Amino acid sequence: MTGARSSEADGYLNDLTVRDSLEEYVEALPQQVAAKIRGTLDLLDERYTTVTTPDDGAELSPYWRPLAEGREARWWWLRKPTVLPPGW
Repeated sequence: MTGARSSEADGYLNDLTVRDSLEEYVEALPQQVAAKIRGTLDLLDERYTTVTTPDDGAELSPYWRPLAEGREARWWWLRKPTVLPPGW
């Protein structure tokens, strides 16, 4: 981590790391089971894209070292909330 963060940023970073974990779990599951879970993740990802905008990770890179160093490439890390909470 780099820089000071707000609790909102901490919560958002936690959400994204949970999404990373979900992706890893789905990739490790048998294909038939993974397909069922993937359908639900796709719906959640669709919702996520409606409340975020692409920014190539600019908003989060001060708070997440892998992103700042160009090591984070999962698409959900490369978006920011359309409306940032006060104090972000």
